[in-house]
Amino acid sequence: MKKIILSFPVFLVMIELNAMEYFVNKQGSDANEGTSREKAFATIQKGVDALQTGDILTVGPGEYFESVRRKNLGSEEKDTLIRAEIRGTALMRGDMPAPQFRKVEGYRFVYLADFDRPAQAVNEVDTLMTMAKNTNFSGLEYQPGEFCYDAEAKKLYISTTDLEPPDRHLYTVSVIKSNGLWLEEPVRVIVDGLAFTGFNTDTASGWGPDSTKSGLFMEKPVRCVVRHCVAYLNSAGLMLTMEGAGRSNLIEHCVAYGNYSPLNGEGCNIQVLGPNQDTIRNCYGYWGRDHNISIYGRVKDAAQTGWIKNCLAWGAWLDLQQ
Repeated sequence: MKKIILSFPVFLVMIELNAMEYFVNKQGSDANEGTSREKAFATIQKGVDALQTGDILTVGPGEYFESVRRKNLGSEEKDTLIRAEIRGTALMRGDMPAPQFRKVEGYRFVYLADFDRPAQAVNEVDTLMTMAKNTNFSGLEYQPGEFCYDAEAKKLYISTTDLEPPDRHLYTVSVIKSNGLWLEEPVRVIVDGLAFTGFNTDTASGWGPDSTKSGLFMEKPVRCVVRHCVAYLNSAGLMLTMEGAGRSNLIEHCVAYGNYSPLNGEGCNIQVLGPNQDTIRNCYGYWGRDHNISIYGRVKDAAQTGWIKNCLAWGAWLDLQQ
């Protein structure tokens, strides 16, 4: 009996030693080893690239202006963890603060600013509105809440949602035309406590990742968990798509709001596409415009069902959809 008691904690230590923990923080450098807070990486992409099955990535507080993509992370053997060191304080951003706007001469409601990056979207943050794109800035005089970007002149034009001057609102400009954290075919990956904002596209074609840009996008995930995450003002918030191969995933204790695309109605705050024994539970979604929390797709047999449990959603045409 004594041998069993003594050997059990030794076994647990051996499991922990087999896993690596990597760190990312705002004081780090991608030239570092990433194996401690003092030797942390600077970018989440570098940290995610370093992960092997069973490893942990801990992301320190701060804003990370980047898009991260990884394929085939994790395996059926054990969990792989990507987490915020303090939940809600590690924010992945696809947007940047808007420049100062000035009124266009000869117009009552049109304002412009110098801007040298293609604008994917303009977000009126205080009203949780993503502006629709207009191809002609003069049309903004009669279309409140829209924007126009002149790539040749590098000028950004807007009209506010209430026709008041822009300095009465808070604006950001989405400039990264990609998903925030994009995991392709992950297996037993847990994402815990990260936040995502500002990922969008000015063109919408097809369906899926080409038509919207999500804060978090998992493609064909298997037994993955998204927990305590926040997404706002992306063209889609937290999205998992099965495509006939993913299964048995869980989204829980997440909050998503103001995620939608003016160009495509498929945007959603929290969504599972093509469910296969997947669950969304204990989540909040609001002001998603077309959809708030959704399990969506054609169910061919009972095994492909999904569940929405104990969720609360408001402020959209379709709040809870299954």
